[in-house]
Amino acid sequence: ATLPGDLRLATFRDGQWKVSTLDSVGDVGGFPSLAKDEEGRVHVAYQDLGGGRLILGRIVGGGIEERRVVDDGARDDGQHRVGADAALVFKDDVPHIFYQDQTTADLLHTWLTGDGAWSREELAAGPGGYGFYIRALVDGQGAVRVSHFAYDRERNPMGYLEVLSL
Repeated sequence: ATLPGDLRLATFRDGQWKVSTLDSVGDVGGFPSLAKDEEGRVHVAYQDLGGGRLILGRIVGGGIEERRVVDDGARDDGQHRVGADAALVFKDDVPHIFYQDQTTADLLHTWLTGDGAWSREELAAGPGGYGFYIRALVDGQGAVRVSHFAYDRERNPMGYLEVLSL
């Protein structure tokens, strides 16, 4: 049976919709983001809602191959819930994922390095709240652009849209 926490994909072929369950291991499928690599293969980044982890997988047929935990949320100060509002893009065939650390409300960026390890950086952090409604793209000049909404209780209105270039 399909559960509410499953990651599902709907495709339209031959005049009909078909829904496939891509991942049903636990309460998964939060904040999914799809992107194609340079070879046209479709990948999905999403949050494991039960474990608070960021997952990346490649969609093949009606399932996921190469499913891997990109960020497990382990930090020096304890376990963090990560992966909210994921936005996946490929630049030079390298996956870049932008997402929120829900414990600190910081905007994070992670990418796959040449040695196969994931590197991570904070793009916006501190008091307030960052990384809401994240969107990302690679523009016509090859620059990665990411937008997000930031909350700031000292401002009126209490937030602003920020666009960053990498």
